Amino acid sequence: STKTGAGRMGGALARRASVDQNWVEKNTADGVPYYYNMSTEAVSWDKPNALKTAAELEQDSGDWCWVSDQKVTWAPARVTKRTPEGAHVQLSSGRAKVIVKSAAEPLWPLKKSSLNHLEDDLVMVDDLNQGLMMHCLRERYGQDKIYTWVGANHTVLISVNPFKQLPIYSVETMNEFSKPGANRVPPPHVFAIAHNAFLALKIGARNQAVLISGESGAGKTEATKQVLAYLAEIAGSENNVEQKILSANPVLEAFGNAKTLRNNNSSRFGRWMEVHFEPTRGSICGCRIENYLLEKCRVTFQQEGERNFHIFYQLCKAPAGAKY
Repeated sequence: STKTGAGRMGGALARRASVDQNWVEKNTADGVPYYYNMSTEAVSWDKPNALKTAAELEQDSGDWCWVSDQKVTWAPARVTKRTPEGAHVQLSSGRAKVIVKSAAEPLWPLKKSSLNHLEDDLVMVDDLNQGLMMHCLRERYGQDKIYTWVGANHTVLISVNPFKQLPIYSVETMNEFSKPGANRVPPPHVFAIAHNAFLALKIGARNQAVLISGESGAGKTEATKQVLAYLAEIAGSENNVEQKILSANPVLEAFGNAKTLRNNNSSRFGRWMEVHFEPTRGSICGCRIENYLLEKCRVTFQQEGERNFHIFYQLCKAPAGAKY
């Protein structure tokens, strides 16, 4: 028998309809939805049209891009019209904007499914632009996931200050990072940075450095404490010197930290700490701390709303201060 062109077309449409009906929604271990086709075994982060509602089909139609936003810096928007100068877009709130393409408005393209696919390594996001990377950091921050890797070698870590206590620094957590599974990729964490440095020190017998940088209030002081706490717990010492190193922190902060407009415990000096390890056992045997660039002018003058170094208030609050 022979099939006409209409017959072949009808058969193709029937097969396509059958394939479209075989999409199912699944979830990753992290609860992120993805879509699997039982006929073709195809996998997609994008929700197939066969599973979308009429409202979703209308909303997702057209291209998407990133536009500047005063509140979140970069916001996703649907392109409703392209122009020679830029584009007309509609934000998720429904507000319409006319964008003129420029260096400040590059109109980076966006796959809408990327908004739901949060990576713990910024290098793995679908598009390496500021909009998607900041979205990933912001959404992870909202889930109390304050750490994010940058690069597969896990030597660069982004930390976003949560401004609250999180239950992620316990001794049990330290043990998990000190004894990782053979096939387990460590999640982003400051303990992972400390562990990698300690491991390279013991195996490679080479000096290691952990550089912690950021603006005021970013959490540098707390990150330093966590690195030292991890090394003290994992490496230990024979003469309890690691506890002396940890006990030195409150003294240094008393004389070198102060309240500023942005940070109640802002370090007003730079600090270089050298932790020395015993070469055979790998235990801590000493530490050298070098301070520099102390903000001495704070002793005689502070801006309105700021304070002097903590030590002066601690002296006045102490029982001995009542004598004076």
